[in-house]
Parts: sequence; structure tokens; C-alpha cells
Amino acid sequence: LALHGRYGEDGAIQGLLEERRPSPHCLADRLDRYLREHADQPALHLTDLCAHFRISARYASRLFHDYIGVSFLERLSHHRAERARGLIASTHDPLYLIAEQCGFANARRFSETFHRLEGLSPRKYREICADGRKKCRWAEV
Repeated sequence: LALHGRYGEDGAIQGLLEERRPSPHCLADRLDRYLREHADQPALHLTDLCAHFRISARYASRLFHDYIGVSFLERLSHHRAERARGLIASTHDPLYLIAEQCGFANARRFSETFHRLEGLSPRKYREICADGRKKCRWAEV
């Protein structure tokens, strides 16, 4: 009876299916949230997300592209760099340690990725934050 009122007579079965299988947009948001929460794991792969959400790699890749606008790897790099910005601005930890804490395979990969996404090296970003000449955009992260 509760289903009848919520979904109407013809929509009861469809409503149950929708509750079990989230919309693509909702699933993309959940994938992105999971990715952000686990980005610090250096061995994180698309297959890990797929196993967790019980979806195919092809479908997950399509969700990232269609609803987030970038590939899985690009989004993973974004989340890692975002966390790194906060740590660079708020700690005095060595950059190699920040790279490790953010899930980068090594300091060189971290530096290359950070520079590609931010337009400057992690070391230069730290200098700018320390100098106070510019307000660090992500100091509160």
C-alpha cells in the first residue's frame, strides 16, 4: 500500500527498481565522493571503484566522462592535488611526505602532476603561501 501511494499503481515496480539502482548522475556523484575519500591510497585503480559499486569499468569511465567531465585518472589527480594544496599551505611537512600522504607514487610524479594542474611547482606554491604576497586559495582545505 505504501508503494501504491508513493509511485502510483503503474509506477510501483519502477520505483523499486530506481531505489535499488541510482540514477547515473547520483552514481557519478557517489563515485566521485568515494574517489575523493580514498585518493590518498597510492594503489587506487578504477577497478577498485568498480568492485565497490559493482559496475563495469566501461560504465564507470562513461560516468566520469559524461557527468564529471574528465577521466577517472584526471579526477583522481585533481583530488590528490587538492589535498596537497591544503597540506602545503598549512604544514611544514617535506614535499616528499606530502606526496606520500596524498597517494602519489613518488615525489617526482607529485611534482609533475601538481605543476600540470596548478601551473607552478609545489615548492613555488609553498613559497607563495609562506610569503603572504598572495592569499592561498586552499589554505583552509
